[in-house]
Amino acid sequence: MKIRTKITGLGLFLVVLTTTASLGISLLLKNSFQQDIDAAVQKQAENAAEMATKSVYLMAKTMQESVQLSQHHNLQVAREVLTQAGTVALANYRVDWPACNQYTRQITPISLPALTIGNVWPGQNHSFDISTPV
Repeated sequence: MKIRTKITGLGLFLVVLTTTASLGISLLLKNSFQQDIDAAVQKQAENAAEMATKSVYLMAKTMQESVQLSQHHNLQVAREVLTQAGTVALANYRVDWPACNQYTRQITPISLPALTIGNVWPGQNHSFDISTPV
């Protein structure tokens, strides 16, 4: 054999040996890499879910605070309107009302003391089209 063939064969052998060693190491580490990748993907998904949950919680909390503030303001306005209209009291006379059982839809007449606001009974109003004082 010529020296040229020996050097070429030795070079080719070294390339094949390096490739085989790299391939063998890659195959051995494949499971380890896959587990690391799976763990990283799982952690990323958990972090994203946690962030989404916190975001929804904070949005709900903000809405609750907004509704409470609005409700508090509306009740203050209603209290002021009622204060300006006069004292709320039960009158000495009674008013008949139709009481409806919500389950059976049976109507039963009942008699209750009239509620007056500033010594005025607002009356019975069965329509949304008619304005009622206060």
